[in-house]
Amino acid sequence: MAFFRIVPACLARILLRCFRWSDSFIGYGMRYLCVNRLAKSCGKKVLIFPGCMLHWLENCRIGENVTIHDFCYIDAIGGIEIGDNTRIAHNCSIITGQHKFDVPDKTIIDSGYVCKPVSIGSDVWIGTGTVILQGITIHDGAVVGANSVVTKDVEFCTVVAGNPARLIRKRFDSTESNSSYPHTDGSDGVHEQ
Repeated sequence: MAFFRIVPACLARILLRCFRWSDSFIGYGMRYLCVNRLAKSCGKKVLIFPGCMLHWLENCRIGENVTIHDFCYIDAIGGIEIGDNTRIAHNCSIITGQHKFDVPDKTIIDSGYVCKPVSIGSDVWIGTGTVILQGITIHDGAVVGANSVVTKDVEFCTVVAGNPARLIRKRFDSTESNSSYPHTDGSDGVHEQ
């Protein structure tokens, strides 16, 4: 893989587009190599399924053992961190920027753009069709139900769902279960890389 680091970024972007729809082993391998080349960091065993639209990868950090399933849209213009052992189901969108719309005497397109990072912790499951908006932190162990729109931070080991996403329950019944949770280092949140 180290040899792929010498490939110019522009060529890696072209290859990523060329293999976007490939469902072969070569397609999965090429997507991984391209993401590994373009992202700030990319762990081992990262699986990018066909049809994913990945933009501004140079602002993205991806942990180990991460899957991003078919037809996801990831716009990392504002920065994205994805922790280890995280699963992002198909048709999800992660948006780190939006148009300003409250500037008087200017059209929306002329009003500018606001970018804020998204942080997704380790051992997180993002359900099918979920939209995660800019500036959100999803802490370790969280589960986001299918077709949710995440507009607020998601706490450690909680299950949220809905539009907007709301707390459904905690993953574990007692604080004893939380303290023995295998992916926590006591920091209760997204890990810096």
